[in-house]
Amino acid sequence: MQELDGFLWTIKPRGLKPMAFLSKVKSALGVKKAGYVGALDPFAWGLMPVCIGRACRFSDFFLSLPKTYVCVLQFGLETDTWDITGNVINLSEHRPSVEALKECLDTLRGQVEYPIPPLSSKKVNGKRLYYLFYDGKPVTGLKGIAHVSKSLLLEVLESNEKGIEKATLLFEVSKGTYIRGLAKKIGDMLNVPCVVSELARVKIGHISISAGVPLQDVDPGKVISTDEALSFLPDIPVQGAVEKRLRQSGRVDYSMSVSSASSYYRIWGTHGFLGVGRISTGELVMERWW
Repeated sequence: MQELDGFLWTIKPRGLKPMAFLSKVKSALGVKKAGYVGALDPFAWGLMPVCIGRACRFSDFFLSLPKTYVCVLQFGLETDTWDITGNVINLSEHRPSVEALKECLDTLRGQVEYPIPPLSSKKVNGKRLYYLFYDGKPVTGLKGIAHVSKSLLLEVLESNEKGIEKATLLFEVSKGTYIRGLAKKIGDMLNVPCVVSELARVKIGHISISAGVPLQDVDPGKVISTDEALSFLPDIPVQGAVEKRLRQSGRVDYSMSVSSASSYYRIWGTHGFLGVGRISTGELVMERWW
């Protein structure tokens, strides 16, 4: 297998588990070492970036980026998984109006407390919730906090005299947010049960799904370098004695002002990309070396 380092903005299709998808990507690229950045539920599709080779050590810097999802909510039913794949546990004749749904979405912005789905990767006493769910011991009542930057009604797909049957929504949220949990909160607020029937991740930070690579088009030539993938971080160049000291000890006095409030920076030396660092109490400290 060939040596390859970098990132690929892959698009996971619906129906594949993250590890199964990753295995197919590794085979297509002919590499042994690769990982994904931010898992997607099997029934979901969309952007799921893959890091390859030495780039894997930089995957953490992508996890904190905001994620944008487009989903379809189906009203009038509740399942044990909070999505369309689960067993139906409740049916209702009630449906929300467009005005009620818009008002609800208007309140779902900023710091939002919401319920954690019983079928999720959240840990309780060291165990993932999905293990407990499949063992017949689902855990409910857990709460999480999400930062919701956007919550919009994009389109009413189906409606009747009762109200909305299906609607397409958009959410921009912080890392680790479960869209199924936000859907459950919407249903509780409207007093109308609903489930996520379709889910797509369409953006991660600056990376849009338009730049994504479908599984059938995965090719080594489409892998981008690690420094290019980290282009959302501001740059700090070092040279001469400063670069030498940084290479020797991993930290160096740094009194120059920086024009960004970013926590991390791409560090460039005389011969190119050195890695990612941060400014801490008057020092430039390397976090990851390339």
